Amino acid sequence: MSKKVKVFLVILSTIIASGIGLWLLKPKKQDNFVQKEISIKQAKPVEIKNIKYNDEAGFEFEFPEDLIIKPIELTNPQVYSSLEITSAIEGKLTLRIADTTFKTTSEWIAEFEKNNFISDLTTFRLDDLTGINFIYGVPKNRLGIIINDGIIYTIESPGDDGYWDRARDIIINSFKFKPEVFENNENKTEPDPANKETITLIEENLE
Repeated sequence: MSKKVKVFLVILSTIIASGIGLWLLKPKKQDNFVQKEISIKQAKPVEIKNIKYNDEAGFEFEFPEDLIIKPIELTNPQVYSSLEITSAIEGKLTLRIADTTFKTTSEWIAEFEKNNFISDLTTFRLDDLTGINFIYGVPKNRLGIIINDGIIYTIESPGDDGYWDRARDIIINSFKFKPEVFENNENKTEPDPANKETITLIEENLE
């Protein structure tokens, strides 16, 4: 073998070795299946505003704007107001004010208990009127009742400890009678006894 050939082979071997070394040292591309870190902006919760509802029966309250209020029982002369309140969430809330032959809240509940098991009795207020809340039925329903001056006030909703209970609380806590409702009672100085007996009823049920 000639000297020139030997030199050529040495140079060729060096080039090949260098190429292999560079190939081995070259960073490998990441596998396409490797999960990449993704920056996700956290969505801001949608703020639900409360708006005011005015009823011709002489009261008003606030309610979440995602609720829909529909007056019902419009032709019943014994009903002053009957509202069906719905939402995209399953369930509904009803608010009803009507004449009644029952004298007191406890009398009405005693009759209701003949066919229903009730639990979790608590007091609640619609403006200056005090009533009783309780749970009944399967699935659970939460019913609030007040009887005063021959008028029954009821508010009923799913007892879900969630969406509907929050909506109910907003309505109850903001409920106000308009001044004209009391114009016929200006000379009434003694509180209605039906408004006092609600506390006694709860105490009896807790014993």
